[in-house]
Order: sequence, then C-alpha cells, then structure tokens
Amino acid sequence: LKAYFNTRLGGANHQQLVQRLLERLNLDGEGFYGRLYASQTQARFVGVGVDLHGDATRRAKLYVRVPRTELMAALENLCAGQTHLNIEDIKREAALLIDTAQCKELSDEVEIAISLRSDSPPTVKLTVFFTSDEMSAEPEQCVMRYLESKGYDSAVFTTLFDTMKQGVSDPGVKKQPVHGLGIEFPVEEQVKINTYFNPLV
Repeated sequence: LKAYFNTRLGGANHQQLVQRLLERLNLDGEGFYGRLYASQTQARFVGVGVDLHGDATRRAKLYVRVPRTELMAALENLCAGQTHLNIEDIKREAALLIDTAQCKELSDEVEIAISLRSDSPPTVKLTVFFTSDEMSAEPEQCVMRYLESKGYDSAVFTTLFDTMKQGVSDPGVKKQPVHGLGIEFPVEEQVKINTYFNPLV
C-alpha cells in the first residue's frame, strides 16, 4: 500500500515540505532535492510516494519530471557521489530506453523516481510516457521491442492489448492503452522493467 503526496498543494516552502516529510520518516534525502534544482535543468517536482508497511523498513520515492533533452544532465547531478550507481551505465540504458520508445506518441518529459530506503542505498527509476490523443499501435510495438531487447517474452502483451481494446471501436479520452515504460537502477542480473497500461473506454 502506498500513499502519494502532491507536495505542491501546500502553502509553505516546497523544499521544506519535502524535507520535513523525509525527516518524519527518518530518511536521508542525500541532498537530491538541492542537487536537482542546482543542475540548471527545467526539473519539475511532482510528488512523494510513501510505502505503508507494518515492518520497520521505511521507504519513500521522490518523483521528478524533466525534459528529455535535459535528462542526462539531471542524471549526472542526481547520481553524483552514489558509488553504487554507475552513471555511464545509467546514461547508456536511458538512451536505449528513449531510442526504443521513439514514436510520435512519446512524451517530451521523462520521470525520474528516486527511491529512499532505511535499509539500503538509494535507487533510481526512469519512466517514459506515451500520449493517447490518436489511435495508434506504435506505443504497443515500442513496449514489445524494449521487453524483447531485455530478454523478456513479449507474446503475453499481444493478448493484453487486445483485451484492453476489446469491444471499444471508438475510444473516448484514451485512444491507445500504453501509458508508460521504465527501468530501475542499479540494473540487476534480472532486469526490472515497469510497464503501465490503461484500458480503453
């Protein structure tokens, strides 16, 4: 179970809101907030996610969006001093993700999620998003190509996409089912890929 806080809805200083939330969880933000906004990128902080568990482990994620053109600069600043995160590997994987997801539906922004845990070093997740203004199969093909490039069998997604479009010949707000595609760092032997979908209505 996760609680998501839109920290921009508060009336106080945004940085103070984020830092106080992390302090209540007794989590060290590693200066991520300050480094990100000192990176000269058009970073946009979108919120904080907190995992609600009964055990003693505390987990939170800082969600930020940056223009695709500024992603590499933001990653270099965020990963500075994090010896367990290989910035060259991350930049290479980020470029591969964006290249494989390249289509007219690909959003101009990339989401960076910084995961903070009380029992392990920070991790990073990158997610690209797809718009759904027009009916198109390109985002579906991008997802399957990316999964196959990481050794996953994408056949199950053909059935999934058909199910999400079943019975909808003229979709309303959502024109295609793919919402997002992402990868987590550091990359383990079994690569962790995140996929996000919305059924058409």
